[in-house]
Amino acid sequence: MARVLLLLAPLLSGAAIMGLELVGLRLLAPRFGASTYVWGGLLGTIMAALAVGYLLGGALADRRPRPAIVFQLLLASAAWVAVDLLVTEAVLDASERLGATLGPILATGLLLGPPMLLLGSVSPFVIRLEGHVSSLGVTAGRVFALSTAGSLVGTFVASFWWIPAYGSRNTLRAVFAALAVLGIAGLAWPRSRAGRGAAALGVAALPFLVPDPPLLPGIVFAGESPYNTVFVEEQGGNRLLRLNDPRRGFHSVQLGRGMLTGAYYDVLYLAPMLAGGRDVLVLGMGAGTTVRAYRRFYPGARVTAVEIDPLIVRVAREYMGLEPGPDLEVHVEDARPFLKRGGKPFDVIEVDLFAGGPYAPFYCLTVEFFQAARARLAPSGLVAMNVYAPGGDRTLTDAVVATLAEVFPTVLEVPLAEEHVLIAFGEETAPERVRALLSSPGLPGELVPVARAAADALRPAAHGRGAELTDDRAPVEPLTHAMIVRRDRLRARR
Repeated sequence: MARVLLLLAPLLSGAAIMGLELVGLRLLAPRFGASTYVWGGLLGTIMAALAVGYLLGGALADRRPRPAIVFQLLLASAAWVAVDLLVTEAVLDASERLGATLGPILATGLLLGPPMLLLGSVSPFVIRLEGHVSSLGVTAGRVFALSTAGSLVGTFVASFWWIPAYGSRNTLRAVFAALAVLGIAGLAWPRSRAGRGAAALGVAALPFLVPDPPLLPGIVFAGESPYNTVFVEEQGGNRLLRLNDPRRGFHSVQLGRGMLTGAYYDVLYLAPMLAGGRDVLVLGMGAGTTVRAYRRFYPGARVTAVEIDPLIVRVAREYMGLEPGPDLEVHVEDARPFLKRGGKPFDVIEVDLFAGGPYAPFYCLTVEFFQAARARLAPSGLVAMNVYAPGGDRTLTDAVVATLAEVFPTVLEVPLAEEHVLIAFGEETAPERVRALLSSPGLPGELVPVARAAADALRPAAHGRGAELTDDRAPVEPLTHAMIVRRDRLRARR
């Protein structure tokens, strides 16, 4: 039995490593996004900690080849995971000041570096202890196979079941409990089973006594999905959908009165009138802000909405007033595969795709993506989208405009304070014609001031300033990161 417990150590350490790694991304994403900067900082820091752990574990095993040390390593890593439950928010607050490049590295190093180092020490230690049973090669292969098998289990259980079902903090609690139980069992063997079991259960239960951070005032719903942490906030008679960090901007809004938000959504509402059609495809439905507007402003409109996050779709129906009906068809899937699958043409394709923050998925801003979108357009149709542009920064806008210009004959823009709304037409369309349409007497009265402001701001999008984006090369995240850095520096000066 003692040997079984010893061989369980690399199995469990492999599972814990992958579980913590996946939780790490969920902890970092609300503050830093899920860009390659975050993934790079997370993975690089974890690999560095594991490398140090492998070296130290091997050296320690040669000096003190005692099985008890393996279980002490598991208990020490469990203790640090328990500490993470208490200090995560404080560490993230401090790390956030370093920005999206160094911030994830510091946060990962403080929260996950120590337990990863300790868990990395387990496998070389077990190889040293098991070396007398069979040849060194067979022993090393067996231990690494167990560790890898544990990593597979940890990956699938955490990503497909535990995190979506129970959340990141409960996943940390489960990792702690598993490490603590095996650590205590290994140290207590072969003492009395009753005492060993009671000690293991008592220690494993400790982190479940640590309460979750309190929700901010006004939050009426909070939940986790495979893609986001989702919040619904009640604010002054309105309901806001917030993703990942409830202290930051909203992603959808249901107003208590009227439909005009004062944000870029209002300009998107004009798209069916400009296209002269009522078949609308919304890529990135969120909680249905524009879907509700299209159904209200354009009687007879037929809306097809695509949203990748099933929890957001449920929240849209249960909390944000998205009503079912024969005029609405909702698909829970990624936008690009939906386009590629083919089907009926649309008069309007709205693109509002962001990965729970200012970072847009790179593969939804490339030439290939817009080619797939144009293939689903009616001959006189248009693509309307918003592009993140804090303070009017055109870094990403110029690249998207250059990309659209490779696919569409006319690209116009309406610059706003924090975004630029781009309108790409499937046919040559003069700006004067669009301005005339914006003065149409048939426009719903509530949209008249929006149309007037859009007509004044409307201009051809200059497409000689940026490099086009392709599936092969689309530096969307670095471009977005550069804008965020400039925005933060400007705010600091003020």
